[in-house]
Amino acid sequence: MSYIYSAADIGSNSVRMDVVEAVPGLPLRLLATERDVARLGESVFRTGAVSQEALDLLCGILARMSARSLELGSTLRRAVATAALRDATNQQEFIVRASEAWGAPVEVISGEEEARLIHRGVRSRLPDAPENLLIIDVGGGSTEIICDGRAWSLPLGALRLHMLCLEDQALRQFIREQAAPALEALAGVPVSRVIATSATARAVTAGGTASTARIREFYRTVCSLDLAGRRALEGIGPQRAEVIIPGTAVLLHVLETLRLPGLTYSPAGVRDGIIADLSACGT
Repeated sequence: MSYIYSAADIGSNSVRMDVVEAVPGLPLRLLATERDVARLGESVFRTGAVSQEALDLLCGILARMSARSLELGSTLRRAVATAALRDATNQQEFIVRASEAWGAPVEVISGEEEARLIHRGVRSRLPDAPENLLIIDVGGGSTEIICDGRAWSLPLGALRLHMLCLEDQALRQFIREQAAPALEALAGVPVSRVIATSATARAVTAGGTASTARIREFYRTVCSLDLAGRRALEGIGPQRAEVIIPGTAVLLHVLETLRLPGLTYSPAGVRDGIIADLSACGT
């Protein structure tokens, strides 16, 4: 017997959905994956609420994704919204409209639940990874740091930081202050491997592994370029170019503060954690 699962992650910057087929005893088979940009956080971080324009766009994206998942025969589905919607003053309106578009309840999850799903997602993709993993997920609205059985959700998302319009030194000082509780707690903790998820990490590492020195050089490069120059860099893309500087600054600060040699990108994320949960329930 096979099961079809759908998982949607409504982030502060983009919306992603995966649909997979699960057969007991076999690896999951990816049937479809979709991504679109709604930039919910742009209005939330500016005014405190999701704009009607962004909400309309998001509902159109969710309706399309929902139709695709049902077309593929999905029987178990979960959609969650993260950092921007935790802050939005019109959260209830969002939940009602997004749930109607998705065709099932959409949840606004806590930072702790987001971190749990990221950890579960990484573990589902890397079941043989050593215990002392440090996982860093730089999203649009928040950054999750998970290690040594502990997790932190910090207001250090790439889009959120971009909206602050800080110069380099002020940006790095803000990151230092916000990340201090997590990094002070992890000082001296032996880390066997660093895994970074999200599109920022993919751009910084070119989808592979990058040393701290290489990431430092990448940061200097993107800081030296204007927006057009960053858009022209291979692997960044026109929309990621706007937020690549603060996103890279977060990754670099964690690596430098904990004196870590580098990191490896993993495509795992909230969606993988949801699918791992659904698989445990469905099979």
